[in-house]
Amino acid sequence: MVILNQDGMKPIYVQIAEWLETEILSGNIKDDEKIYSQYQLAEMFTINPATAGKSLNILANENIVYKKRGLGMFVSP
Repeated sequence: MVILNQDGMKPIYVQIAEWLETEILSGNIKDDEKIYSQYQLAEMFTINPATAGKSLNILANENIVYKKRGLGMFVSP
């Protein structure tokens, strides 16, 4: 688990996106594997679900993850 630096210059949603990207690159989360939902991330880090959603959107915009409608987000191969 990552500890968020809430006093830092980097927004929390960026820190979470970077943590997820590191988990994917290190092989802890594999290709085509479902990743945490925004609500799971919100609970894990005790943050607003909208903030967690921004993290997932960053990864989706960079094609690191993709959405399956109604199923969630998955790691891009």
